[in-house]
Amino acid sequence: MRVALIQSSKEKRAAFVEKPYIPGALLSLASYLKGQGFSPRIIDLNIFSLGKKISSNFFKKAAQRILRDKPEALCFSVMCNTFPASLLIAKECKRYARDIPIIFGGPEVSFEEAEVLETFGQVDVIVRGEGELTVTELLHAIKNNLSFDNICGITFRKKNTIVRNSDRPFIENLDDLPGLDFSLLPHPEKYGLGAIEAGRGCPFRCTFCSTCRMWKRKFRMKSPQKLADDLRRADATFKKYGFMNISVVHDHFLASSKRAEEFLSLIEGDGISWSCYSRLEALNERLIIKLKKAGCRMIFLGIESGSAEIQKKIGKNLPLSTLPEKLELLNKHGIFSELSFIIGFPDESLEQMNQTLLLALRSKLYAPFSSVQIYFLTLLKGSELYAQEKGRFRDNVFQETGGLSPLITDLPQELALIKKYPHIFPSFYYLNNGAIMLAELQAIRSLFMYCIEFYPLTTMLLLEKLSITPLELGQRVGGTGLYEEYIENNGDVLIKESFKHEQLIRMSPPESVGPRRVESMGLHSCPKLAKAAKIMTYNHDVSSLGELLKTNQGKKVRKADSSVAYLPGRIILAFDPFYMRILDACNGKRSVEQIVREILEPGERSRRVTKGILETLRFFGENGLLYDSRSLRKAR
Repeated sequence: MRVALIQSSKEKRAAFVEKPYIPGALLSLASYLKGQGFSPRIIDLNIFSLGKKISSNFFKKAAQRILRDKPEALCFSVMCNTFPASLLIAKECKRYARDIPIIFGGPEVSFEEAEVLETFGQVDVIVRGEGELTVTELLHAIKNNLSFDNICGITFRKKNTIVRNSDRPFIENLDDLPGLDFSLLPHPEKYGLGAIEAGRGCPFRCTFCSTCRMWKRKFRMKSPQKLADDLRRADATFKKYGFMNISVVHDHFLASSKRAEEFLSLIEGDGISWSCYSRLEALNERLIIKLKKAGCRMIFLGIESGSAEIQKKIGKNLPLSTLPEKLELLNKHGIFSELSFIIGFPDESLEQMNQTLLLALRSKLYAPFSSVQIYFLTLLKGSELYAQEKGRFRDNVFQETGGLSPLITDLPQELALIKKYPHIFPSFYYLNNGAIMLAELQAIRSLFMYCIEFYPLTTMLLLEKLSITPLELGQRVGGTGLYEEYIENNGDVLIKESFKHEQLIRMSPPESVGPRRVESMGLHSCPKLAKAAKIMTYNHDVSSLGELLKTNQGKKVRKADSSVAYLPGRIILAFDPFYMRILDACNGKRSVEQIVREILEPGERSRRVTKGILETLRFFGENGLLYDSRSLRKAR
C-alpha cells in the first residue's frame, strides 16, 4: 500500500535562504510503516519549495506533486504554522482524487479536533497523539475496507456524525521502535540539519506549552545505547552531505543526569557534532565538560521571562539568578547557547516586559557568541494559556501586522482562512493585553533583537547612563535604522567609542588574514601588520566594558589611552600605547632586533625586556595580527 507522508512548508519566504531541517516525525513514522509492510513516501514541501518563488497556484501544484505517485492514502504532519497550508493542499487533493482518504496528525490537531472535522470536509480522519501504532492500524483498516470503530487514538467522520474513539496508550518502551531508515528521505543532500528523537514527553507543566497535555506528562526516553546507535547512524548518513550538526530532539534532554552521562560516555571520542535542549538547573560544570568531550556543540535553553512573577505564573520556575554563571560555563568550555525569551503574556506589565528585555540583553555579556531570540507569545491548542484566553479571542490581533506571522505564503486563500476561523488557528494571533500598543511593541522587539546581536555593550551603557528602561529606549530610538543616529545625538564619548568598537567587531567577517602561526619568529624576523587587521586607539579602556557592565559598573570605565586590533573571524586584541609604538614600527622591513633598538633607550635594553617584546610579537603573530615578511620572501 502506497502511503504519502506530507510535511507542509514552514516558512513565509518565497525562496528559502537556508536549507530546511529533516522532517524527523515523518521519518520515524515512515521507518515504522516500512517495517509493517507498507510503502511510505515522504513528500517534504520545504524541499518542493526550495529556491522557488511561491506563486498563486502553489497549493494546486503541491497537490499535483503529492498525487503524482498515485498514493492510496495521504497523511499530513501538522503543526501550528503548517496547518492552514495543509488544509488548502488537502482540499486540492480531494478535488483531484475524491475517494483518497486524508489523515491529519500532529500536535495542532490532537486537541479540539472535532471542530476541524466539522469545518473542513477534506479531512477524513485525525490521529491524536502518538502516530506509529495508530496510523498502522488505520491503514490496515483502509486497505481491507474495515470499520474504524475500534481503532484507538482517532477522531473521524462517520456519515453525518463525528466519532471520537478512546485514547491509545503510549508505547511503553521507545527502544521497540525501529532505527530511523534514512534511505526514505528524498533528496537528503538538500537538508541543512539532521535530527534524531531522544524521547517523548516533558516532566514540567509550562502553561504556554502543549507538550505536557500532548504526552500527558508521561516522560519516556530511549535507552542510552539505542540513542547512541541512532546518532552514529545519522552521522554516517549526513556527513557525506556536509551536515555540520545533528539535533538530539527532546524538550529536556538532560532531565536525568545519570541517563545523559551514560549516553555521553558511549559516544565520547566518536567525533560527532550535535546539539540538544535542556533547562538551567540541569547544567553544572562537570556535566558541561562531559557534554563538550562527547561532541555537544550547542544547547538550547528556553528562558522565556526575566520576571520572577511571570516565571511562577507560567509554571516555568527557573532559577534566573544562575543564568550568568551557567552561560559563562558554557562559553568557557566552548559550547554555544541559544536562548529563547517571550514577551506578550496575558496581563504582563511594562515592568515585567522590561525585565525580560534586560535579561535577554545582559545574557549576551556572559556568552558573546550565543544566539538570543525574543518571540511574541504563540497560543497553542492544548496549552493551559489557550484554554484561559480563548473566551476573549476575538479581541486579539491578527499577526498580519509587522511581518512576524509564521505564514508560509501571503496568498489570499491562506489569509482568508485564518481570519475566518480564529479559534481554529490561534497561533496566528497576538494577545492584546493593553499595556502597550502592539505596533510599538513590535518595533521595540525588532530593535532589541538588533541591539542584542550587534551592540549589547553600547545598549547596556545607554540604559545605565540615561537611567531609562528598555521599553523607553525603544520608544525614543524608533526603528533599527535610527539607532546610529540616536547614538550620535545622545551618546557621550564613551558610548560613541563603545559603538565604534562593536561596529568594527560586526564589520569583521570571517576571511583569510594571511599566515596564522609564526612559531619561528626571532630577532632577525621582519614582522608586518596583517593587511586585514584594523587598529583603533580610544580614550577609554573599551576592552574592559563587558566585565564592568556585568556588575553594573559601566560608569566606572577608566579613561586611558588603549588600542584594539580587529581581525576578521579572529579574536580581538587589546594593548597599551607602548605596544602600539612597537606595532607602528612593524613595517616588514625592520627586524625585531632593529625595532627594539629604535623603541628602547640604551639604558632600558636588557635580555629580559627584549625577550618579553619578542614573546609578545610571537603572540600577535600566532593570532593573525603580524606575519614575518622575511620568511615569506624566502618562500618565494
